[in-house]
Amino acid sequence: MAHIFISHSRSDRKFAERIERELRRANQQAFLDVKSIRAGEPWSDRIDEAIRQARAVVVLLSPRSAKSEYVTYEWSFALGAGVRIVPVLVKKATLHPRLAGLQYIDFTGPWKEWTQLIKEIGPSTNRRAAVSHKKEPTIFAKFELGADGQPTIVNGSYKIWLETRNVPPATEKVTYEILDPDKTFDQKKFTVRWGQGEFEDWITSYGDIFLTARGKTAKGSWRTKTTLSSALRRGLGKKLTSHVQKALKEIEEN
Repeated sequence: MAHIFISHSRSDRKFAERIERELRRANQQAFLDVKSIRAGEPWSDRIDEAIRQARAVVVLLSPRSAKSEYVTYEWSFALGAGVRIVPVLVKKATLHPRLAGLQYIDFTGPWKEWTQLIKEIGPSTNRRAAVSHKKEPTIFAKFELGADGQPTIVNGSYKIWLETRNVPPATEKVTYEILDPDKTFDQKKFTVRWGQGEFEDWITSYGDIFLTARGKTAKGSWRTKTTLSSALRRGLGKKLTSHVQKALKEIEEN
């Protein structure tokens, strides 16, 4: 059975451990970083893999977690990997815009909604675990680099190449769309046809954005989504130059 990943700040550790116990009582497996990572394992690689394999990611929301870089990375990585997010409000907090639009479970009142939480993340609520062994279409991104190794800047924004891997056979074209509530992009949708690498094209951006890619075959349509920062982390890998690290941090913080 696929596990439930619990994303939390250290200040909410006791609540995270309570959720772990409740999941065990419901015969469900939880992934809690300190308890689930063995000594000597590469920490960041293990976290990424645990999120990819999760049936859902429970994000504990509080003032501390809202400011935590680690918590932000975990839920944004989950979004990029297509893993379902279940927000749980532990303490009143200002939510990140990308989480504010999701329905959360409120644990700030006198009544704790344990039954609702277990029901929300139960095996029957998410079919992704049943097909997790299949490779799904996934968006990757990379900065275009100049001869000096510096990310290329066009009109104040980074030039970034997108591609979609694991596209179903017989897909003739992929349509990318930038979800742009602030209306800062002139071209929000563009199509790349078969034959252009892994359906490659480029955009310019100075901050993090939501992206989708979709296509269709005779067997039906498919769609995948991610944040630009998550796509960049997938495409760039672990060994980053200082120039690329700086550009990635700027994307993530804007």
